[in-house]
Amino acid sequence: MPGSSHGTVLVTGATGLVGSAVVAQLAGTGWRVRGMTHSEFKTEALQDAGCHEVVIGDVSDYSSMEPAFHGVDAVVHSVGLLMEKGGLTYDKVNTGGTRNAVSASIANRVSKFVMMSAVGIGPGDKNPYASSKWDCEQVVEASDLDYTVLRCSYVIGKQAAIVGLLKQMISLPVTPVVGTGQQLLQMVSDVDVAKCLVGALDNAEASRQILELCGPTPYTYDEILDLVASIQGRRRPRKAHVPAGLVRLGLPIAEKVPGSVVSGPTIDMLLRNSVCDPRNVAKMFGVELTPLEDALRGAYG
Repeated sequence: MPGSSHGTVLVTGATGLVGSAVVAQLAGTGWRVRGMTHSEFKTEALQDAGCHEVVIGDVSDYSSMEPAFHGVDAVVHSVGLLMEKGGLTYDKVNTGGTRNAVSASIANRVSKFVMMSAVGIGPGDKNPYASSKWDCEQVVEASDLDYTVLRCSYVIGKQAAIVGLLKQMISLPVTPVVGTGQQLLQMVSDVDVAKCLVGALDNAEASRQILELCGPTPYTYDEILDLVASIQGRRRPRKAHVPAGLVRLGLPIAEKVPGSVVSGPTIDMLLRNSVCDPRNVAKMFGVELTPLEDALRGAYG
């Protein structure tokens, strides 16, 4: 594999939460890093982050993104849309983008295809976000590529939408909590995710595997709010648990607020448990998982 022969790895979504962490982890590994972004204004930032090459491409437009795959040995596909906005839809960006990335990889004889997915998805899911991620996996599995899919729980890092949301919630006089707040979430550090994605590039054990990665410890959503408050030097927040059905009634208004990360699919995903046993995957890639408190402190630092 090209890890030892200084091959070229393409990172899609290279300026995003996970993509930027992958670019940072690739530094000094022997790979030549090509970062893909949809905005030419982010070129300099990617070069500063360690990309040897920067290409402009839109994963939802095959003709726009296919040239980025020329001469590539491996791909880390980290593009993922959490919330639909305007013309950006789950079908167009998640499913369509993955279909395009797989097609371009096959056309250009890419040796390894690594993709991030989500814990807790499966066939027949009524949640459009989860359904799109499942469809992505089906596209990859149906290909002849040597792939590794890494399903992750909520990823914690400076760019993570949930990090800002949690801080905003605990700053209110009363913190609104959708549902009981007892759902279990095993949030994982963006650095740990990136280490595993990079490790999958030349790990034979990970070949044509769908793996799951979470943080080391599950917390209830209520406990996570308390932890964030403690890190921010605040008292334990007063919580008001609101029935999910009542919250959904206000979604048409909330979704239109500029910068909102609230939508029907995101609320539904947040109400689910997002847990797994990460020990085998952590051992496979030699990763010591970051405790949630440390990951949150890094994200808020």
